[in-house]
Amino acid sequence: MPRLQDKYRKIVIFPHTIAGEKQKVLIPKFGANVTIFCREEISYRFVKNLVTKAECYLWHDCAFYNDLSKFVKVGQGVLNAFRTDIESGTNDLPANNEDISYNGWCMKPLDEFLNKIQGCEEVRTDRLHVAIAGALLDKRVVFFANSYY
Repeated sequence: MPRLQDKYRKIVIFPHTIAGEKQKVLIPKFGANVTIFCREEISYRFVKNLVTKAECYLWHDCAFYNDLSKFVKVGQGVLNAFRTDIESGTNDLPANNEDISYNGWCMKPLDEFLNKIQGCEEVRTDRLHVAIAGALLDKRVVFFANSYY
């Protein structure tokens, strides 16, 4: 059975965090037709030490390329949007927490996600994309650590 990467002329992996034991086995098997973009230095060093033929680059998270000019940048109150999955860095979540990235929001149109953030004045989160969206919408953002750097 041919490897999945052999079915395609070029495979591009967009910027994201990359780590883990399975990745340590998989990444060295990538051929020259694979290009990997990492969104931060720790993932970049991790991948760079594993690649044998694939290309690896450090690049901006794709969230920075969204055009948010149509969104009103005013709001009221605080949005607590902390992780509720295994990557959470705390067991002490605010009572009004809404993990807007976890509960199906990743499968919904981007506008719904952004509208939720747009409606507040301050965002408190340990999710990178919530923090980025809040910053791009000119919100006060308090960014907390999660279970990985």
